[in-house]
Formats: sequence, structure tokens, C-alpha cells
Amino acid sequence: MKRLFPMLVAAFAAAALAAGTATASDTKGPPCANITNGTAGYLYNSADSSGTVQAIFELGAPACGEESYVLQIYNFSGTTLLATVNQAAVPGETTATITYSLAAGSAPSDGVCIVVTTFYKKHLADRGPDSGCYSVPADSSGGHPYF
Repeated sequence: MKRLFPMLVAAFAAAALAAGTATASDTKGPPCANITNGTAGYLYNSADSSGTVQAIFELGAPACGEESYVLQIYNFSGTTLLATVNQAAVPGETTATITYSLAAGSAPSDGVCIVVTTFYKKHLADRGPDSGCYSVPADSSGGHPYF
């Protein structure tokens, strides 16, 4: 985690500089569906080639209750979709957690690449990261921020 945190901070700083002020608010919905920060981890089990992905993200305001979240899990290079996880929001939550286990024999040993989206009243509200996917190396426990 100590090595991952500086890499995440550097990546976030570079993204913020590249984005400028024009994308200060990229949300297409209310603050309760705005992803403001996040972390992710991926644990790979070499004994049976299974893995567990966890994405934790913060919202700009407590969840309204009319939103839902989607976690897309790709291979480490971001070229192959491995799983899509849908989860309803819990009204009032400010931090959401999505955990998914990849079955034995199906998990990549190098890591995964993830995308988290929020939907408000079934319409896309926000995406993290804003483009591409966020690479999460195997056996990483997360760090802040990545969105």
C-alpha cells in the first residue's frame, strides 16, 4: 500500500493538470451521484487463480437513494471485459463499496483495470476515471485518490 499511494497521488495530480478547470464538475447529475474520490484493491489467489476486486468511492453528497452503481472489471491492460457488477445505492451513504470475486481459473495474475459509474434515475451521472480505466495491480490494497 505504501508504494501504491505515491503512484496514485502522482496519477491523480497528472490527471488534474491535464483536465484543467474546464472539467471541475464532470457530473451529469446531482452531487449525490458525483464520484469525488476513491480507492481500489485486487487480491489474486495463485493457488486456484481466483481473485477479489474491491472499489471504494466517495460521493459529493449523501446518496439520494435513486442512484445505482456499476463496476466494470477488465483485464490489466483494459482490453477485455471480465465482469460487470450492478449495485443499488444505500440512501444517505457517502462512501460506497463494491466487492466482486472472480471465479477460480478466471482471474488475471497481473491485476485488473476498473471503471466505476453512477446512475441517477437510470441516467449516467458520473464515471471514474473520467476516461479509460484505472489499473489495479495484483495484491494491492488500495490508496487515495484514483478518481
